[in-house]
Amino acid sequence: TVQVAVPPLSFSDPEEPEINNITIQSIPNPSTLGTIYYNGIAVTASQTILNYNPSLLTVEPVNGTVTV
Repeated sequence: TVQVAVPPLSFSDPEEPEINNITIQSIPNPSTLGTIYYNGIAVTASQTILNYNPSLLTVEPVNGTVTV
């Protein structure tokens, strides 16, 4: 069981140039990709992350070749 860093997400908000909070709209099926974590806690769909820090987003991939 190993968690690896997720590449930086690409997003923007013209009304708020400095993004502090993000909402995860959907997540892939964990049996296909693996489990996505933020600060060590599994992420769920519709979850809002306050004071988002990209370095805290990780994934524990399923066995085999996976593209994040």
